[in-house]
Amino acid sequence: MRKFTKNEKILAGVGAGGLLIGGFLLYRKARNKGAKTDRNFDKSTVGSYNIIEVARQIGMDLGTAYGIYDPRRWTENDEAVKKILLELPISLIPFLKLEYSRLYKRSLQEDLQKLLDDYPSVRHLFI
Repeated sequence: MRKFTKNEKILAGVGAGGLLIGGFLLYRKARNKGAKTDRNFDKSTVGSYNIIEVARQIGMDLGTAYGIYDPRRWTENDEAVKKILLELPISLIPFLKLEYSRLYKRSLQEDLQKLLDDYPSVRHLFI
């Protein structure tokens, strides 16, 4: 087996270092990809309500924000969802449905019908 020269060792070290740095940068880019979708976060605030934040909170309370094997998906916080929806002005419900659809690729009304035990108390908001 031949021995590597000093220049070959340096070149191999630089190549391995470059791969590590490149991999790290790709990881950071993929991890921060979701942050770029919030560029309209400030524009989505109406009064004291931020529609993006409200949609995220409803998704977390319903469990739809989590993966299928995540235990947080297996339960719902019905009272919190009901409170959020009843406090939100009716004029913001269409925007909430749109933002929920953008975030989770799901229908808010269908998820509420399936997951919210007391759906009749908030049904009037979607008529």
